[in-house]
Amino acid sequence: MKLSDYGMGFASGQGVGRVLLPVGGGAMHWNDSLARCQALRYVCNQPEQASAVAARKYAKFCNQLGVAMVTTGPGGTNAITGVTHGMQTRR
Repeated sequence: MKLSDYGMGFASGQGVGRVLLPVGGGAMHWNDSLARCQALRYVCNQPEQASAVAARKYAKFCNQLGVAMVTTGPGGTNAITGVTHGMQTRR
């Protein structure tokens, strides 16, 4: 079993039902495992900021855990914009 397969199974076991992500080369194993996990649904979008903001809004409106998955390098830093947006709207 790949670590990414275990991670997706763990996420679904924690109640995650949907993952929002831009597909990226640095996360190809995670993307593959996500696509093969029957318990998880995914929504692909661009850029990373949109995934983070969408995860925040999903959590707010669906009352479930919102998850954004981004690729390595600049993908991670680009997601910070969406995370800060979530922190600002929480107040």
